[in-house]
Amino acid sequence: MELLQKNEDVAYYKLLYWVEKNTYNPIKVMYYTISGELLKTAYYRDFRMAMGTIKPQEFFIVDPLIKGHVTRMLYSNMKEEKMPEYFFSKENLESLKVPKD
Repeated sequence: MELLQKNEDVAYYKLLYWVEKNTYNPIKVMYYTISGELLKTAYYRDFRMAMGTIKPQEFFIVDPLIKGHVTRMLYSNMKEEKMPEYFFSKENLESLKVPKD
């Protein structure tokens, strides 16, 4: 799938999103700037049951801007939390502000 920015408040202009045909599990997501520059690529692995559905427990983020830089994230003990919509804005992601109740 190709997902394009609807407004300027989102962090990325375009996402190319690959999903598994039968399960729709994410496989890979490529994140782009408005100029078409690739910012990072995320790969999803190790799908397990969590919060009543199958979710990836591990993913890797490859940064093409810093040669050889890879971030590996492992998830465990997932739980649902309600977050205000503004938490996912570009500005909030840049400053890493965590909303307080």
